Amino acid sequence: MVNFRTMVESLKGLFKPSTVPYPYREIPPAEGYRGKPVYDKDKCIGCGACSRVCPALAITVSDGEGKRVVRVWYGHCAFCGRCEDSCPQEAIKLSRDYLAVSFNKEELEDKVELELARCPSCGSTFTTVRQLDKIFELVSQTLVKRGASLDEYRRLTMLCPSCRSKPAALMEAHRFMLKMG
Repeated sequence: MVNFRTMVESLKGLFKPSTVPYPYREIPPAEGYRGKPVYDKDKCIGCGACSRVCPALAITVSDGEGKRVVRVWYGHCAFCGRCEDSCPQEAIKLSRDYLAVSFNKEELEDKVELELARCPSCGSTFTTVRQLDKIFELVSQTLVKRGASLDEYRRLTMLCPSCRSKPAALMEAHRFMLKMG
């Protein structure tokens, strides 16, 4: 009896396959499927939060020649969604795209290039211009309410961490804080 059932099921599979004829017909992903991450290049500020939480090390951040490059390698990505959860600007979202195959290595990566800010004191680069602008945007309303000078704040935030720790900059920051009350 068992052999007869096995033969019947085998014959059913022979005439009507139980699989989808992929890749000739697209298979819609299930609801909640986590596909490859996609950057919104206009929202990304280059903070690097996504690269710090990526367990597969698929996202890298590198600085060079006045630019910061945030790069995701889809061949390494585990589609876990930690990058999406950690992004403060919601600039990276997991798509429903599950195709991450290619003969061309460049097609398996996505990158965002952002301009680096230069310290007016020493000329070193330390963060992106977009990140400094976002910080300024977030605190500007509070600064205006407290009667602080926006230009003075911008001048202080444009300094790199090593220049900010110099005595003259610390004194200027102290005076700025006293003005705010």
